[in-house]
Amino acid sequence: MNSSANIYSRLLDAFPKKVLDQNFGVTGTKDSIINSVAINMNAATINSFINQNFGYLHKHIYFFETSIRVKSITITNPLVETLDTTVNRHGITATFLYKNEVSYYNTQTNSTEVLIFKVPFRLITKGPIVQLLINTHARDLRTYFNFDIFKASNNPIDKEIKQIIQSTISSTLIKLDLNKGIKELWKIDYFDAKTFRNKDATAANETKMDEQYLFKLTYPVKWGDAMLTPLRNNRFKTLNSTADLKHFDCDPTEGIVSMKLHPETVDAHENFINLLLSNN
Repeated sequence: MNSSANIYSRLLDAFPKKVLDQNFGVTGTKDSIINSVAINMNAATINSFINQNFGYLHKHIYFFETSIRVKSITITNPLVETLDTTVNRHGITATFLYKNEVSYYNTQTNSTEVLIFKVPFRLITKGPIVQLLINTHARDLRTYFNFDIFKASNNPIDKEIKQIIQSTISSTLIKLDLNKGIKELWKIDYFDAKTFRNKDATAANETKMDEQYLFKLTYPVKWGDAMLTPLRNNRFKTLNSTADLKHFDCDPTEGIVSMKLHPETVDAHENFINLLLSNN
């Protein structure tokens, strides 16, 4: 269950089938393509694919600011494998794999065993701004077995990776408030909210819109009042007809953006993040 081919098979499942088709030239079902690639391609080839196509992954993106510019990134933690590091005048982009060992109870052997996953993550620095992008592909252990198992551990992957990054960067990471950027783009109707959350002086508020309705369009007065308060975790639908990104979640106050759908292009998420930061 934990051979190199097994581990890469579980990792490649995080990518959309069309991207696997385009890059490896293997036909068939998604499972058959993944198995063929994991068995027949070497690790260097697969790692290069992961790095080049990271943009297609579902991900959480954490935004931080630092007191000093990060000039280098070297992670020596044994659970982290470096795939690529690119340094230019703008900053650093580095891609990694995190080894996540998930314990489960095997009902056939009556013992606790471990299933290994490699989780892609990326670190981007530009001036004092640091982005940490972590793949959020769902990993249900039960799908890998044809008999009953019980999950024995639930590793907080994001928390563990953030701790590793903080220990790597000498400057303290302070979460970046994204309220300004989100509000500026919302003002020009780049997107509107399907689920709206904010916090005013007396309470936290939540509004979930029915399928065909959007928050600002339906409640313009409420929206105007809400622009004066810190926004919480909202689900947005993009209205800009030229945008590759169609939906995303964002908690501006916590400095987190979540991409839960595969984009049509590899740079769709990056383009939106650059737009958001340029308005922040």
